[in-house]
Amino acid sequence: MPKHLSRMTQLQTLSIFVVGSDEGYKIEEIGRLKNLKGQLSLLQLEQVKSKKEAMTANLVEKESISVLNFEWSLDREDCGDNDLNVLEGLQPHINLQGLRILNFASELMPSGIFVENLIKLELHSCKRGKTLPMLGQLSKLEVLYIHNLRGVKSIGDEFYGNYRDSKTLFPKLKTFEISRMVSLEQWKDVATVTNCTTFPHLENLTMCSCLKLTNIPNIFATHSQRLEADTVNVRLLSSFQSPPNLRSLTIYDCTSLVKLPNWLDCCCSLENLWIGEFRDDISPPNLQNLPYLSSLHIGNFHNFPEGLDGIHNLKRLIVEGPMEGRDWSRFIPFNSLEVLELHETGTNSLTQLPRQLELLTSLRSLHIQSFNGIEFLPEWLGNITSLETLELSECRNLKNLPSKEAMSNLTRLNRLDVYKCSQLEVGEGSVEREKVSHVPNVRVF
Repeated sequence: MPKHLSRMTQLQTLSIFVVGSDEGYKIEEIGRLKNLKGQLSLLQLEQVKSKKEAMTANLVEKESISVLNFEWSLDREDCGDNDLNVLEGLQPHINLQGLRILNFASELMPSGIFVENLIKLELHSCKRGKTLPMLGQLSKLEVLYIHNLRGVKSIGDEFYGNYRDSKTLFPKLKTFEISRMVSLEQWKDVATVTNCTTFPHLENLTMCSCLKLTNIPNIFATHSQRLEADTVNVRLLSSFQSPPNLRSLTIYDCTSLVKLPNWLDCCCSLENLWIGEFRDDISPPNLQNLPYLSSLHIGNFHNFPEGLDGIHNLKRLIVEGPMEGRDWSRFIPFNSLEVLELHETGTNSLTQLPRQLELLTSLRSLHIQSFNGIEFLPEWLGNITSLETLELSECRNLKNLPSKEAMSNLTRLNRLDVYKCSQLEVGEGSVEREKVSHVPNVRVF
């Protein structure tokens, strides 16, 4: 960083300021820069030793700064008690629209830092935090990311805020993501004595790698819609109602969930669904009432979801898990499918590709991964004439492509990628390479 930035009193744009401990590099250098606007990232905030010193940045009067990033170093000595004081001293102007806090190490966050005009908030790797801050009454908040808060075991009333004074909580939130919350076990409902509506405009919901989470409450329903779960002590994931605006849902790698939500059966607005990596006794959801679903990623189930054959707008399908024993006949009506990725796991491998794939008349991209029981690709692959991209990954026993005649039928094929298929020789001058001589882009990794 240049020394004595404070002398550049007319400076308007400063994307990053790395705080130092020596004279001319301290955070006070920001204080005199009254014309700063746009985004500002403050790094190495552990160099700030007190609330008083943090206040010298005078962020509270910088009305044109729209986005702030506060970052402490990850590998520093533990000084979490001071982090709270520093964050209080970095109080932003009420006009702030975006805030990102990274590696903050105090157990609590000052509530005043979350000003009422915030539109986007990100909390990352705040390792000592025990509870989430009060956020439910931020009337303009649209995007909320909570990632790797390792100390949080429960999400409770403190997260929603003073709901007794409000009819709607998180009134404008559209995107909500919770990930890598390794200690999170319980998500409590808004108290049942209220009539609050929560998350009425939520469009994108992600819950990923919350390994201990056993329940997700009825966070979308109004008081009159709330349902008691069948079990005594927890409100299961199945107990909350689907929001009418939800377009994208990810529930992945949450291995302690008791069951999947029943409300998926009637989540009619859903367009994108990524779901998988649960306990072995959990069955895939029924998809028959998801008419707008266009992208589906399912992982670690032993069969396809019920209703899959009734999704007529599906364009992208990714399937991970064991492939043996599946009912492949459900692929017959997939006239709309354009992208298919199949990633086989488990010990029982298919010895040939399912013939039903031949019927995917709109397929443009096919990715086959870890099909270790397959030694050759079938001749009928040449009948998928819409194919533009073919990717073959980690198929360790694959030796042969279809014949040159079959491959030449794929006149639209413009890319072939071969990755870690050690027995498939597609190098220059090889027999297999001659089969795809008409393909302009052949890459071998």
